[in-house]
Amino acid sequence: DRTRPDYSMVDTTTYEAAGYVIVQQTLFDKLTVNGGLRLEYNETFGTEWVPQIGLAYRPTQEAVIKASVSKGFRSPTIRELYMWGMGNLNLKPERMLNYELSLGHTFLDGLLSAELTGYIADGSNMIAVLPIEGKPTNVNIGEFNNKGVELSLKWYATKNLELQGNYSYLHMDEPVMYAPEQQA
Repeated sequence: DRTRPDYSMVDTTTYEAAGYVIVQQTLFDKLTVNGGLRLEYNETFGTEWVPQIGLAYRPTQEAVIKASVSKGFRSPTIRELYMWGMGNLNLKPERMLNYELSLGHTFLDGLLSAELTGYIADGSNMIAVLPIEGKPTNVNIGEFNNKGVELSLKWYATKNLELQGNYSYLHMDEPVMYAPEQQA
C-alpha cells in the first residue's frame, strides 16, 4: 500500500518538460484546418505524444461549425501523489480521447455572439478524491465516459463593456467531487 495516510512532510522534486507545435491553414476560403502535437516528459511517467486536429467551416460570415479530436494526457501532480493524508503513490496518468463539435453564430453586426458546444471524453485513470476507509484519498477511477454541452453568449453592450454568460451541463458515468453536473 503506497497511500500516504500520515501527515509527515515530504521533500521531493519532479522534473517535467513539454513542447508544443501547431499548424493552421485556411483552405477553400471557408475551411480552416489545424493540427497540433505536444510532447510531454515526466521523469516518473515517461514521454507521451499528445496530438490534436480540428476543422472550422464558415458557411456564412456570421456562422461557424467547428469539430476537433484530441488526445488528453495528465500526469499526477506532486500534491496528488504526496499531499498529507490524501496522497497516493500508486496513481497513474490520466489518458483520454476528446471529441468536440460546436456551432457558433454572430448577430446584430457582431455585437452579439452565441456558441453551442457538445463534447465526449473517453478515457482511463481519471484522478478523483474518494473516501477510502473514511478518509479522502486521491485514486484513479478506471475507465470513464463523460458527455456534456456548453452554451456561451457574448454581448458587446458598448465599446468598453462586454457581457458574457455561460451554461454547462456535464454527465459523468462516475460523478466525482469538484465536477458539478451543471454550472452557470
